[in-house]
Amino acid sequence: MSTDCIVHVVQGAVKGQQKVSSVFSKKKFYAFQGIPYAKPPVGLLRFKDPQQCESWSGVRDALSEPEICPQKHIILREVLGNEDCLYLNVYTPQLPNEASTLKAVMVWIHGGGFSFGSGNTDLHGPDYLMEQDVVLVTLNYRVGAFGFLSLENNDVPGNAGLKDQLMALRWVQQNIARFGGDPNNVTLFGESAGGASVHYHLLSPLSKGLFKRAIIQSASCTNQWALLSNAKERTFRLGEILGLQTENPGELLKFLQQVPSLDIVNSQFKTLTSVDKRNTLAFPFVPSIEVPGTGHNFLTIHPKTALRQGHFAHIPIMIGVTSKEGMVLLNDIPHTTEYFKVLDSNFERIVPLNIGLPNDSMERAVEKLKHLYFGDKSISWETLTHYIDFFGDILFYLGVNETVKAHAKLSKAPLYCYEFTYEGNLGMLKNVLKMKYPEGIDLSGVAHADDLGYIFKQNIPGLPTLEPGSEDEKVITRVTKMWTEFAKTGNPNAPGLGVKWESVSRNKLCYLEIGKSMKMVNGLPHSKRVEFWEKLLNPALKEKL
Repeated sequence: MSTDCIVHVVQGAVKGQQKVSSVFSKKKFYAFQGIPYAKPPVGLLRFKDPQQCESWSGVRDALSEPEICPQKHIILREVLGNEDCLYLNVYTPQLPNEASTLKAVMVWIHGGGFSFGSGNTDLHGPDYLMEQDVVLVTLNYRVGAFGFLSLENNDVPGNAGLKDQLMALRWVQQNIARFGGDPNNVTLFGESAGGASVHYHLLSPLSKGLFKRAIIQSASCTNQWALLSNAKERTFRLGEILGLQTENPGELLKFLQQVPSLDIVNSQFKTLTSVDKRNTLAFPFVPSIEVPGTGHNFLTIHPKTALRQGHFAHIPIMIGVTSKEGMVLLNDIPHTTEYFKVLDSNFERIVPLNIGLPNDSMERAVEKLKHLYFGDKSISWETLTHYIDFFGDILFYLGVNETVKAHAKLSKAPLYCYEFTYEGNLGMLKNVLKMKYPEGIDLSGVAHADDLGYIFKQNIPGLPTLEPGSEDEKVITRVTKMWTEFAKTGNPNAPGLGVKWESVSRNKLCYLEIGKSMKMVNGLPHSKRVEFWEKLLNPALKEKL
């Protein structure tokens, strides 16, 4: 391997390798995988805020992907990973020389409910984005209890996983120019929990100045599942499940730091109560509001308060959803005819208690909601698409639309909204659901995370492959051009799109529908149902129902 693949970062030298894209133009690019950006969070550093990465001597190989952080793998359903997992990957079409111009940088935050996932190429292959002449950074951050356990004190203030991401962004500022990337032109983007993370970075003073633009896919930090209100209580509950009952935070921390990581992964979901599950808190350890003055605080006020008061970075934003986000529930919970019968008889059980419906009119509100989604029909396979819409609204659309309106009202920076409606062959979740459920079930629409197959090359055996010249290929080209044009200029209107993507303003809500063709639509995605919810949740608007 030539010395051209050796890059000297602040911490030491790393050796990468030249690769060739497996799609489109077979473009050559450089890959540097498994570069440490923080000290391994092991031993007494477990649960703690990340520490600066130590330097090394000689040349460190960056030739293979790092191990993922400890988790139950979303596909294999096995507990995998290593706590020494704070590494990132850099993919660049060109290493710098005297004649080269630094390129726009896109830093990807993976999803996974803050409980699983990684930046690796099984789901996030760089091939498509390399065609668009940007530098891509993907990374691992601590998930589950390792990343989001909190004692609400100086020892463990919480949100270590978000602070891992922050540390990676600081590493990018220090080092990305050495890979041909422009540290002054960084776009932070992510999907699901990664999208919520991007939104949290927009709110956090600690992230100020570390990125210039943001893309939020299928999430908002105002979604119910993205914020934990009883983090300290849950930490003590985890200790009890693992064998220690104490009221002493120091004793609990010492105990938990000695428990095998496998036991923590297997026990953390047992901390979820029946109330948690009804409140759509599907993941036990997620971001929380930190107690001010406990270390370097990432988040000390409620996200909705920050939005309402305009305490967020006023930078260009793209934000959007897929057409059937709620389909993710079919993967998380096995659905049967009997299950639907139970839900139909007890519809109130799937209306979250913490969503904000007034207690004095809860029964009437539940009746109205059931009629809105199902009319006079029962919850069944026949009404599956309405069931999916119900959970799509609760889990995603309510929060995303609220976020769009808040930013449009107070920010002067451009804001672009979209809905991804193209149903192709590269949606991973849709393909998984087709294998899980019998033929004839209505799985129309674009499931949660299925847009990722048109941004990243996914390398999972058994999934459909990209056919040259196919409609899928055309959509990939179109989407990656818009995403990267936004990263380069702050405006997603790349040449040749055939439609002008208009920005949202306080006085004009609109979005781009990204389907087989593209068109602008007035309003926001699923606005009719979302507005019904907003009137239910706002007593001042109840008389309009």
